[in-house]
Amino acid sequence: MKDPNALMLESSLLKIVTGHNLPLSSPWADVDYVFILIIPTNKAHWMLGLLQFRSHTLTVFNSAGKSYCDWKVLQGTEPYLKVLLALMITLGISKKDPDYHEPKAKELKVIIDVTRPQQTNGHDCGIFMVLYVLYLIRGGRCSIPKKFDASKFRMDIATLLYKHQQVYTKRVNQPMTEEALVLE
Repeated sequence: MKDPNALMLESSLLKIVTGHNLPLSSPWADVDYVFILIIPTNKAHWMLGLLQFRSHTLTVFNSAGKSYCDWKVLQGTEPYLKVLLALMITLGISKKDPDYHEPKAKELKVIIDVTRPQQTNGHDCGIFMVLYVLYLIRGGRCSIPKKFDASKFRMDIATLLYKHQQVYTKRVNQPMTEEALVLE
């Protein structure tokens, strides 16, 4: 990337990072980490990224570790790393690190995590991403079964969305105010 300030011209990306584009969103500068959908450049697989600002770390949760090996993950995430790092520097998010030093702040450490349960086919990566997010937001307090039934989990998610659809539609269709709704 030649000029990191060029990112400031892309208004939709800037609105997401500053918390002005998505309902119930917070600016990245106000949080310690964000979840990122990672679709590598070959668009063959979805992975979950956990960007942790204080440690300058991007942990990539890869549900197809046996077939989508580490070098493919690193190759597929390289464009993300450039953009994320430029955003962190440009918006001053890197300075959240108490040990912030300019040269170190220009790097993002990548950790590839394949220790969680893995998909056994070529089409469940999306549902595994949702499973990993739930596991992480609960602080690892829920277990992920080794034999995971993706079809049942899809149905569980559909049921939850149907059950709570009134809450979502009422909030999303109303103009944004300063208050926020937190669903637990």
